[in-house]
Amino acid sequence: MCSLRSCNHELCINCFECVVKEEFTVKQLVDCPQCGKVIHEDEIIDVLGQDRWMEILEEIEPDIYQGDGSQVKCRCGSMIQVIEHQVNYDITDKDGYFISAEAAEDYAKNRIR
Repeated sequence: MCSLRSCNHELCINCFECVVKEEFTVKQLVDCPQCGKVIHEDEIIDVLGQDRWMEILEEIEPDIYQGDGSQVKCRCGSMIQVIEHQVNYDITDKDGYFISAEAAEDYAKNRIR
């Protein structure tokens, strides 16, 4: 089971993963199946883990990562360079809460230029 911090609803992790795959494929967003509140990517990563989230993205759009992974293909078709920045642990989410240390490190590692 997992508890969504955006709405406090609990879901089976396997069901949550199915919802993520189905909804993200169709509308590039994921909503809580119980209340419809948007579940942001950082929360998806918190629940499923960064590695599983990347696997899901690669399943959904297998051609998004090019070459060594430093180039990302945008939905519009443009290529974007992924660069690594210095970690900033003072980043807040849209509600003003500090993001987790793991999220801050990932944010720094996966910035785009």
